[in-house]
Amino acid sequence: MGKKKVCVGISGGVDSATAAHLLIEEGHQVFGATMYLFDTKKEDGSFGPPEFIEEAKVVCERLGVEHFVIDLREPFKTEILEPFIHGFMKGITPNPCVVCNQKIKYGLFYDAVMALGAEVMATGHYVQIEHRKETDSYHLMKGHTERKDQSYYLCGLSEERLKGLILPLGRFKSKTDVREIALSVDQKVSKKTDSQGICFTQGKSAFEFLKSQVGSDMGLGNFLLEDGTIVGEHDGFYRYTIGQKKGLPKLGNLPYTVVAIDAENHGVILGTEEQIYQSTMFVKEFNWIHKPDAFPWQGIFRICTWGYDLSGKIEPEQDSDLWKVTFDESVRGIAKGQICVAYIKDEILGGGTIL
Repeated sequence: MGKKKVCVGISGGVDSATAAHLLIEEGHQVFGATMYLFDTKKEDGSFGPPEFIEEAKVVCERLGVEHFVIDLREPFKTEILEPFIHGFMKGITPNPCVVCNQKIKYGLFYDAVMALGAEVMATGHYVQIEHRKETDSYHLMKGHTERKDQSYYLCGLSEERLKGLILPLGRFKSKTDVREIALSVDQKVSKKTDSQGICFTQGKSAFEFLKSQVGSDMGLGNFLLEDGTIVGEHDGFYRYTIGQKKGLPKLGNLPYTVVAIDAENHGVILGTEEQIYQSTMFVKEFNWIHKPDAFPWQGIFRICTWGYDLSGKIEPEQDSDLWKVTFDESVRGIAKGQICVAYIKDEILGGGTIL
């Protein structure tokens, strides 16, 4: 690849800082940009930009590159934050990071940095993009190390978007190697802990965040058996998902688990382990980066971020825009709202939302 003008999405953390440093070392013309997605509450009670925006600015100063802030608060609110809250309140388990990557980071943010003059965009994701010269095609591949692989989160991208990206960290074998390189940027940055959870919850669990948004009394209700028998009370039905066993009332020696959520009546339905296994499911809005030539297509699927590889087949549902996935063996605890991703070996073909 020739030398290009590259915008690196800078978060203030070790991964994006290292990605920028590597690209500078390779001779690219680099500048940084940071997404302004939400406000945070300050010590004086006022609201303003989160700390990582200033940290990102400092990283760019250390690197000697220009830094821009892209204000995406309004689309982030309508496309990510509000659907996240509404999803949980409907009894599903959404995955906002996959949607954000598709619509915001590699969508609106990408468009904005291109308008600033970038030829390509780079981020600190541990993912690889493979260009196959014989077909002049671009393919999304798992990161070099399974433990750090983030390819699942990028299943919503298109081949055209992959063509405009550079992901320098996909080839690294460990985070330790990345931190060693980051030392040459900033010792403080190199020692920053990895970000955990969802960015906009700002260190809170998803449930603590939801409670702060919908009110402490919202979602209160009962644990019930399938025949309607009330067996206890809970402090928010959105705290539970299919297959969950923790936080349930003690009911003799029977190993109950969550088998359904009745969001309308704030009910959490309990049953037996056998009830949460199924061999088929439906997926909506399936995004194919590379679509198989024929269906049904047999391959590997994952149904949550760190889930197991599941063998099965996918085919379009007749007279519908839905896709039917049939697993070779019954699968435990399929959660509505999560993302189903299709793989062939180490390549991600695409993904969609589980119904």
